[in-house]
Amino acid sequence: MKTLWLVSGAVAGSIVLLGVSTWMVGTRLPEAHTATVSAELTAAPDVVASRIRDIARHAEWRPDVTRIELVPDVEGVAHDAAQVDARGGVRYVEHGSNGRIPFVFREEVPGRVFTSTIDTDTLPFGGVWTITLEPLDDVRTRVTIREDGVVRSPLFRTISRYVMGHTHSIEAYLRALTASFSA
Repeated sequence: MKTLWLVSGAVAGSIVLLGVSTWMVGTRLPEAHTATVSAELTAAPDVVASRIRDIARHAEWRPDVTRIELVPDVEGVAHDAAQVDARGGVRYVEHGSNGRIPFVFREEVPGRVFTSTIDTDTLPFGGVWTITLEPLDDVRTRVTIREDGVVRSPLFRTISRYVMGHTHSIEAYLRALTASFSA
């Protein structure tokens, strides 16, 4: 019985030490980061732009998203991706593997530059994706996503930097977007 208590105490102590160490490393990392990833798609720029802008249908091609909830504007109208509400963008909530995340989506340059901003500062992470489409020819498009992100929690900062990597979400999005044109 004494051995069981010693082993249990050693395991518990190791877990606490690992948590404290991870938190301490995170306090020394900057909250803000920038990450950029590109992918070439076999699809015309206007077709890619249409797929990105159609927020309501993202759950159909993004495996990490279970549903999209369009948020009504001040007049109570839930806009589709081709419309902009009175507050300057399409507001929606993404439900999926990362939980419930509110966003605002804007088309900064028609058919070429989009921004998607996490629309709360209550999450342990936040930031803006700038999605840029570059026509390579009539049937190929380079999609570049730049994340200007923030990771508020020191624990998550360490995980984001050393375990997952800052490009993890961007790469998943681009893989899903690329695959959506192969199906």
